[in-house]
Amino acid sequence: MPLYRYKAYNTGGAEVAGEMQAESIKEAVRRLREDGLFTREVKTERAAKRFTLGRRKADLEDLALLTTQLSTLLSSGVPLHESLTILSNEGINPLIAERLVNMKDALSEGASFSAAIRKNADVFPDVFARMVEAGETTGKLSTVLERLSEYFEARANIVAKVTMALTYPAFMAAIGFGVLLILFVFVIPKITGIFSDSGRALPLPTIMLLFMVDTVRNYWPIIMAIVGAGGYLSYRFFNKPEGKEYKDQKLLGLPWIGNLLTKYYSANLARTLGSLLKSGVSMLKALDLSKRSMGNIEFERALEKAKKDVTEGRALSKSFEESGTTIPSLLRHLISVGERGGNLDE
Repeated sequence: MPLYRYKAYNTGGAEVAGEMQAESIKEAVRRLREDGLFTREVKTERAAKRFTLGRRKADLEDLALLTTQLSTLLSSGVPLHESLTILSNEGINPLIAERLVNMKDALSEGASFSAAIRKNADVFPDVFARMVEAGETTGKLSTVLERLSEYFEARANIVAKVTMALTYPAFMAAIGFGVLLILFVFVIPKITGIFSDSGRALPLPTIMLLFMVDTVRNYWPIIMAIVGAGGYLSYRFFNKPEGKEYKDQKLLGLPWIGNLLTKYYSANLARTLGSLLKSGVSMLKALDLSKRSMGNIEFERALEKAKKDVTEGRALSKSFEESGTTIPSLLRHLISVGERGGNLDE
């Protein structure tokens, strides 16, 4: 189980801090509440050690804690305006506290909660506003917020797992580059004289290696300039629509990383679409919002096609099946089962 670090207030108003193991942020908050503590902050050990400079956008764990606390307050009978006041005074981070005050002011002016969230869209994702809007329509806002906390925490766990999976290969690549650099700059030049003094004909691989070493030593400023220019041009290219499309296609086609990214985007799609449908968002709106949260053109195309097909009365699973190999067969099969059983959100 993950280790969480928390800050909370006891019944006397004193601040306490500590650590606990729990299955999720929701479970940690529940146990702290049972102990008579009002949670101020709950972070995994990984997030608690992260350094931050100045303001930043709300991360997924911040959103998970915020929605958990808000759901708890509303289900306990605390009015929404008062709940926002309480949470803004004990903000998860200063940026969220500031935006909660803005939302509270918007509510005082007669705006709905979902409209107040949309006015702070630079901090809170659109899925937050959409699901809150569905909760307001159905009268189950606290329940929807509870689902939102589960959604944000699941997304945070997925991101953490993908990051951990990519950290080791990136670390080994950096170590390998460092070793090669040391060999080229310090080690190999010292032994080239041995080859030169031997007077023997050198094999082709050795000649090529010596040529590379001399090139790096004599022309390293030019090489660095070329590498820097290539990196800048690549950055510019990949930020263009055609460059992003090329990058997304190639990444999904790579042997190991492609499989990992396909699972990541599929989990993102399933979690987002399922949470939206379960909260009462219509299928077309849920597909549109899922598309905007993907971050991969291949998946976005599949969802855009699905929107058109569903509008024409076709099954979602059938549309995904015609999208080729972008959507994994397991996900397509589960969607088909959910459509037949009437429990697609699950």
